[in-house]
Amino acid sequence: MIQPLPITTNTFEQLAEIDPRWQAARRILAVRLDNLGDVLVTSPALHAINTSLPEASLTLLASPVGA
Repeated sequence: MIQPLPITTNTFEQLAEIDPRWQAARRILAVRLDNLGDVLVTSPALHAINTSLPEASLTLLASPVGA
C-alpha cells in the first residue's frame, strides 16, 4: 500500500515556487488532445497557467471536434 507524503507548510511553499524558466515564458502553446483524460484536465490546467503567469499569452491548439 502506498503511504501519502506528510504535508507540511514547507511542502506548500515548495509547491508555490515557480521555476524561473517558467516565469520567463511569455508565449505558451497548450495542445489539447481528444482523449477523454486530456479533455478532463484541460480546463484546470489552463486555469493554473493563467493564474501562475497572468501576463503570458496562452494559445490553445485543439481539433475542430475538441474545440
